[in-house]
Amino acid sequence: MTGVKEIRDDDQDLEGHFPGAPTYPGYAQDEFVCLVAAALIPIAVEGLKTNPYVVQKIVRYKKNAVPGDKLVATVKLSGRRAKFFMFSAELKNQGNEMIAEYEKIIGAV
Repeated sequence: MTGVKEIRDDDQDLEGHFPGAPTYPGYAQDEFVCLVAAALIPIAVEGLKTNPYVVQKIVRYKKNAVPGDKLVATVKLSGRRAKFFMFSAELKNQGNEMIAEYEKIIGAV
């Protein structure tokens, strides 16, 4: 599954990160990628009655994301155990440069 997020100059997550050289913070990147992963769970679970959520992640940041970047999260379901789902993901910008690699994202229902 793929998700797209455009970082705009007025994005609330940029406040304080960093004056004069705005950088989209890692926690906001993580939230975006984890939301894309959580959106995959209802596809894999028929008749889901609860909201999926992410309980753990392992990430390596490679490059700063800045205003004007269009982030593309590509998330793949790599396995499942009972109520837990394992994902991997790549977060790239519009130039196909790697912003972050998610080795393991664990979602649950």
